[in-house]
Amino acid sequence: MKRIAIISCIVILGFINIASGATNDVFIDVENSVVGRGTSFLRGSECFVITAYHIVDGPGSIKIIGHGAVHKSAKFERNFFHDIAILRTETSSSICAEVDWPDSAELNKILEEYTGGILKSRTKTGGLQQIPVFLNQIGDDYLRIITKLPNDELTQGLSGSSLFVGNSRVGMLLSVDPRGRGKVLRFDRINNLISSYLPSFQKSERESISGKWKSNFGDVIFDQDDKNVTGTLIYGPGPAQGFTAGLEGIFEDGEYDFIWWINFGTDNRTNPTGKGVLKLSSDGKTLKGTFSDKNNPGGTALMVLTR
Repeated sequence: MKRIAIISCIVILGFINIASGATNDVFIDVENSVVGRGTSFLRGSECFVITAYHIVDGPGSIKIIGHGAVHKSAKFERNFFHDIAILRTETSSSICAEVDWPDSAELNKILEEYTGGILKSRTKTGGLQQIPVFLNQIGDDYLRIITKLPNDELTQGLSGSSLFVGNSRVGMLLSVDPRGRGKVLRFDRINNLISSYLPSFQKSERESISGKWKSNFGDVIFDQDDKNVTGTLIYGPGPAQGFTAGLEGIFEDGEYDFIWWINFGTDNRTNPTGKGVLKLSSDGKTLKGTFSDKNNPGGTALMVLTR
């Protein structure tokens, strides 16, 4: 009976204040008494925060409060369309971590499957506040949300909070209208807005394609050292099953320019079979391109790898 009573209380309250939670959710406190929320993320060794621009567009110092009520100062970097701003703050494991959000295709699939989600935000004391919401309206740029429970309320101070649907971070709350509906900008749109600015923070950070990939020919394992990449293709079912192929080339600006050779019991690196180029998708999950084969003059083959 005690367990049932506890569960009932949680369901009735809806609004949950949890002591821990995702490191990326932060509270923003501006000196001129404006408060809001944001999402932190790492780029190389640097920590940045995405938030609503109207929270930080005035005078006053900016303070970031993270998990465990850790306080760090922050500086305004720049703003974008759709009321989005980026802040820079000190890197700390209590404030910043890697963050991942779905691309447009994944996000659309999630929004087709679910009718509600959770609005999550850091509190000034370091806890994590969660409000169950319904997806009231779904658009290409914005989502509209309303609270599920009558005692819950969306307020302007929650601007910058993250909307989670199906365990994925799908958008950021920007504003609340007089009827209590929240306006949420999708994270795939936010990613598009800030992507042109972020490369300036990535000079010391090189994308990596190291690891195991699945291809239309078999498994491929890449080993990357700076921009130099070697690979081994292990052929799957088919005429070449049991053989391997070697790849060697340069990965730069999202493209892998390589030569390749088939190993018939020995390493035939000095006698390449052909060459090719594979391009990395914007979400880093797909390599796609073509390659030539000297045994098939004038022809090229399509290669698609996923991870």
